[in-house]
Amino acid sequence: MCIGVNNQGIAVVTHCGESRVRQWAYDPKTKLLKEMSKGRCVSVAEINGSFKAKVVKCDSKDENQLWDMTFYKKSGLKFNQLV
Repeated sequence: MCIGVNNQGIAVVTHCGESRVRQWAYDPKTKLLKEMSKGRCVSVAEINGSFKAKVVKCDSKDENQLWDMTFYKKSGLKFNQLV
């Protein structure tokens, strides 16, 4: 499974062969999680009463975009390592 972005800019778990799958880069200094193809960042957004990950224009001053990865592996993580 991979992380993609749907038409509303919401991050979704999807099959890796689908066109909406994105490559991501995490910068531990800025704490931004960036979508590589369009240069947007993952932010927490409240949508219909629940919190979701949404891809938006990067803003290092927006606390909703700052991620503190406690288990970061530059080469990538397998799906069972995400929990």
